[in-house]
Amino acid sequence: MKLLKRLLPFLLPILLLTGCGGGAPFTRTIYVPDGEPVRLRETVRSAKVWVLDENGKPVAGKMDLPGFIEFAARQQENGAQGVELLDYFWRDRDSELPKAKRQIADAGLGLGIYSIGNDFFQPDRGAWQKQLDDLKTGVEVAGKLGAPVLRVFSGNAKPGYTLEDGLTWIVDGLAAGAEYASRHGITLALENHGLMAGRSDQVRKIIDAVGSPALRANLDTGNFLLVNQNPSDAAKE
Repeated sequence: MKLLKRLLPFLLPILLLTGCGGGAPFTRTIYVPDGEPVRLRETVRSAKVWVLDENGKPVAGKMDLPGFIEFAARQQENGAQGVELLDYFWRDRDSELPKAKRQIADAGLGLGIYSIGNDFFQPDRGAWQKQLDDLKTGVEVAGKLGAPVLRVFSGNAKPGYTLEDGLTWIVDGLAAGAEYASRHGITLALENHGLMAGRSDQVRKIIDAVGSPALRANLDTGNFLLVNQNPSDAAKE
């Protein structure tokens, strides 16, 4: 229940582009920097995770960032209200960022969240510091975009290590990140992702250990399935 309370402030503004209506299945559109559109999670059978055109057919070829925002704008007639931008969307961040921000605003879309793919599960201190530096950059980019929330991860499993081995690395990284984010008016949202903090109890343990109002939770129902946890039970916990 505590986890659900932490999630509520973020579930509403964090809206991925959807084509929901009637009995239609959930459709999430994604930006593919290079190559063909791909299905992200085959484990979630009710999700059709493709880049689709206005006729509902998969888009062949490539889609750049302006094209993605333009596509998102057209989906407002289907109920879309905003977009999520990820750090790997950029080809030239410094030049693309102000253009993307202006295009999103001109389209009448919101930007509820900016997302990065940090990994604090690092036995090497130098690699850990690089992840913290990247998170701080993510905070700054979120601020420039006007996104109030930065989606973060805990880390990825490493051979020969358990979560308990690296829990301090994760907590220390997110604590430092939360302190930096707080000074910039940004809230970090920790997503249940992978085997290192993929379960709701693990996410709660990390958030409680950090103890900062600038670190909350971001629910990914599909990821709970990957660690054999019922998403409904996870949210209630």
